[in-house]
Amino acid sequence: MGFSFNPHDGNVELVMDFTKMGKKAWRKPENVAAKIRGCYYICHATFPSFESIRVGNVHIFECAGYDWKMDMADLKMFGKISDESHGSFPSHIQQTRFFNTPSMLNIVVSMARRLVPDELSGGWKVGCQFAGGRLDQFYMLPDKAAASQRTYAKLCEALKIRYECERRFSLDDD
Repeated sequence: MGFSFNPHDGNVELVMDFTKMGKKAWRKPENVAAKIRGCYYICHATFPSFESIRVGNVHIFECAGYDWKMDMADLKMFGKISDESHGSFPSHIQQTRFFNTPSMLNIVVSMARRLVPDELSGGWKVGCQFAGGRLDQFYMLPDKAAASQRTYAKLCEALKIRYECERRFSLDDD
């Protein structure tokens, strides 16, 4: 839904719709291939510089309409793909905010937080609310096509920065 670089903090904010990660997204092989490629390039785009890796990113997820009971297996699949595509890549998530989560999930996360190390769970914020309802009412302006093009252009710009940074700071073979 959204992607932006915050030059003041040196981090990236990535906004995604959790409902796009559910069962329907994994039914066709071409969708799986697209999701794998997407995870890979989004990982590189969200950490365009050493500063962004140090500072960490902010991830924001819209969860309204996501079927948590039915799609937990799909989250495991997403986690495996995420680990495979950028598990060895240095990354730091400063904060993850989940908007419009059901009350039961808020309770489960608050209880599970005690079992997970602080460096993983410290930045989790569940139960966040947006005054306008769903986040896409804010991020998908003026319409979905224009917002998608805007997000795509920002991702491409971040990838250019990332690959330029990688080219400048890679070790020579000689």
